Amino acid sequence: LRGLEAAGLPSEVLARRAGIDLAALDDPERWVPASCIHALWTAASELDRAPDLGLRVGACVPGGALDVLDYLLPACATLGDALVLVDRLHRVATTTSRFVVHAPPSGGDVRVESELRVRPGEIHALGRDYVFTVIVLRVRRLDPRMRPTLVELRGPALAPPSRYAEVLGTRVTFDHAASALVFSREVWELPISSADAALRAILERHAAALA
Repeated sequence: LRGLEAAGLPSEVLARRAGIDLAALDDPERWVPASCIHALWTAASELDRAPDLGLRVGACVPGGALDVLDYLLPACATLGDALVLVDRLHRVATTTSRFVVHAPPSGGDVRVESELRVRPGEIHALGRDYVFTVIVLRVRRLDPRMRPTLVELRGPALAPPSRYAEVLGTRVTFDHAASALVFSREVWELPISSADAALRAILERHAAALA
């Protein structure tokens, strides 16, 4: 909702139209049904018909919106360390999908694949663009070198492919069976300059309890 507002849309109006109880959002233990998130994207797209809406909103999501994960990732030792934690602790943010890490033991590229826990039709196409923008831009904030070599997206492009490349800063391809981020092993093993082992341990215990 903060991302929608920052992108110039009336987030509270759209939330009510989607059946989201705004008062309930003050309770960190409450969940918003996936059907309401789908309805929110539908309502937003009826108001703003630009095909890059999901990309724009994802780029506007402020720091801290992902709860403890936004503070835990910068405390990790490497990019790979951080994204393995995202896989393990995904329930802090969502139960509709998880990011599964496929790292060949022999080396080579690492694939971080989005595994849906709901039917594909329950995730709005704009929501797909939004989620991958949020993840890629958070990774790049850790270190500008930490960009995937490729982003693969389930389903068709909604905006021109050049727009995806502009926002995500890398090559994007479409119509895959599953959405995924592909990182070179060199980038996967890059150290995070803000790493803090003691802080990471504290935040990881908190995140695990939430999950």
